[in-house]
Amino acid sequence: MNNYETKKTHIRPPVLSRSTSRSVLLRKRGVVYERLNSSNVTEALQMAVEVYPTTQAVSRVLGCGPADYLPSLRAYFLKCASESLSAVARKDGVVVGVALGVDLLDPSPVGVFPETDGMRILAEMRSELSNWYAASLPRAKGLMFYAKLGVVRPDTQRLGVGVTLAKLIVDLARESGFVMGVARATGNASGALFRSVLGFSDIASIEYETWERSDGTRPLEGLLNPKEASHYALLARSLVPGVWLG
Repeated sequence: MNNYETKKTHIRPPVLSRSTSRSVLLRKRGVVYERLNSSNVTEALQMAVEVYPTTQAVSRVLGCGPADYLPSLRAYFLKCASESLSAVARKDGVVVGVALGVDLLDPSPVGVFPETDGMRILAEMRSELSNWYAASLPRAKGLMFYAKLGVVRPDTQRLGVGVTLAKLIVDLARESGFVMGVARATGNASGALFRSVLGFSDIASIEYETWERSDGTRPLEGLLNPKEASHYALLARSLVPGVWLG
């Protein structure tokens, strides 16, 4: 029992069940922020597949690369592009960041499955916390927003793209009627952003060094720099004053 505390990948354009027109949400410091939709989803997916594995300390030590993430990211991008809770950032016409948001109680889209041992380790760790937390929540959709994923090209991070994208999808969730926001932080920097900038509070966490799989092994023991990534954290915040679920 655990204690809770590159190479380019060719991507074909997804076929969406319904399209949404491009909608500019904000212009700031030379960056244009849009809703994720059918006109930008392929470019956003390509950027995320190439960048995300390189920015995640846990993914790097487990050897999870772009090809490992492609099936899962493609499935989620396809889903999110047909909804209204995700945003994309463009600089000089090129996608430099994306943030995905979903209903926490939505089932995983078709195509999400861990194919390698590294991805299975990540899935097991995520599921341990998310299943524990979900058990305390009302089983009604449209209440709990999940900030699923955020990716920003490293050369544009100083423009505040990640913070702006995170704030935008939280605002989109609030406007859509969600009353709580949930996020996960895989590294110390993302955890600090959610806590100090976005107002999230820790719900539970797993220490990478001591976390055990169901078979009793500790796959991350001694592999991570604790100054970069010490815990996998689950965080939450109210989107409506005076309301807290879970």
